[in-house]
Amino acid sequence: MPSLLDMTDVPMINILEKCDYKSVLTLRKVCHSLRNFIDDACFKTDLAKIRIAIGPTGFSVTCHSNAYWTNEIGIARNWTSDDLKIFLKMAQNSKLFDLYVKTHPDSSGGFDDLEEILKNQTRPLKTERFTMEGAEILKVLPHLDSETLKEIIIKPANYKFDYQNLDGIEQFLELQQFKNAVSLIIDNCFLVRADLRKFFHFQGVSVKIHEPSLEELAALKEAFVSSTHMEFFNLNVRGLDENQLEQVFGTPFHDPRGWQWFFEIQNYKEHVLRIEWTLRGLIFWKMEAKEVPQDAVVQH
Repeated sequence: MPSLLDMTDVPMINILEKCDYKSVLTLRKVCHSLRNFIDDACFKTDLAKIRIAIGPTGFSVTCHSNAYWTNEIGIARNWTSDDLKIFLKMAQNSKLFDLYVKTHPDSSGGFDDLEEILKNQTRPLKTERFTMEGAEILKVLPHLDSETLKEIIIKPANYKFDYQNLDGIEQFLELQQFKNAVSLIIDNCFLVRADLRKFFHFQGVSVKIHEPSLEELAALKEAFVSSTHMEFFNLNVRGLDENQLEQVFGTPFHDPRGWQWFFEIQNYKEHVLRIEWTLRGLIFWKMEAKEVPQDAVVQH
């Protein structure tokens, strides 16, 4: 009977693709020949979600598979960069649902290692959602597949400091990954200094913009009422007053939750744009026309 090593590449790859990722890692330890074949082969895994925590002593990795979505199927602690390199090389042939990277204040060296691993992959890592804890977004995001990525979430590494800055915001806004994504959530701890119009291509946005002009606010409203894709825009902004908002949006409808404005959306009679001004800023969202308060005026 032929052994596993006597098989040709096609049946070997078929076997590997039937294995969960932990079994593949176990097979890799059997002998040098299997290790070399697995390292060089191009096959898909069952990985769906990867969480990488970068600490001062190494990497911790938590995984989920499609078959066991609700449960963690693998936890590795204190991995070296070589361990992570092997793992991510195996993952690059799969399409992930979520990649989550968490940083530590003393993990700058590990972050550089992760960036180098991703940079040297033969193919960009495919994930539909990317979540980052930390400001160094440019160390990871440019190395993800821009055609697959749909959602970007950026959180602070800690919440001790308000108004943190994102590293390299200008480069971030020009990345194809940023331009192709449909949803962007940047935690309010980050103060983004950028033109509001850079964000109009998203379906949903939550961001704190530094001092947007009244012209930019008017442009956001016009973009929303003429858009076929915009659904939600949470704009955390301070310093606006009633006169400025009336100048841009007209006379408001007064509601216990705050001021509101309603506008028709072109070619969408069933929906309207609702703008709400609260203590946290302005919220733009598409709502069903039948939910507009009876006394409110829907502007053209």
